[in-house]
Amino acid sequence: MFKPTKTEDLGDTKPANAPSSTASSGAPSGSGQDAQRRPAASSGSRSVLGSDLKIVGNLISKGDLNIEGEVEGDVNAASVTIGRGAKLNGSVKAERVEVLGDIKGQVDAASVNFAATAHMEGDVLHDSLSMEAGAYINGHVRRRG
Repeated sequence: MFKPTKTEDLGDTKPANAPSSTASSGAPSGSGQDAQRRPAASSGSRSVLGSDLKIVGNLISKGDLNIEGEVEGDVNAASVTIGRGAKLNGSVKAERVEVLGDIKGQVDAASVNFAATAHMEGDVLHDSLSMEAGAYINGHVRRRG
């Protein structure tokens, strides 16, 4: 099941697919240096929902979420990207939201970016907002707080 490999610095064996305990800098992954490089809101993981998927239900993630398919439900994550051709029927709550596809619902995020291909039907609550020419929004846009 596991293929043992020899590590050069310690001389012991570990499974070939076992995660490394050091970051790219060589420091342990739990070090303060690693935590400074990664945004506090994100766990560092990215989940992708492919264009062939349709999810009915709510999605919750501590990491980043990239939606390429269709979701009917609410989404809560550190960062959410609604890809070109993707459809979301529900609300989104995240630190960062990037919209290239279609949303019917509310977006609540510190930073929101609408690409030229975005189509939004609903309200947007934000601290920072950017829109490319061609983006469509039908709803109220308000600053949070």
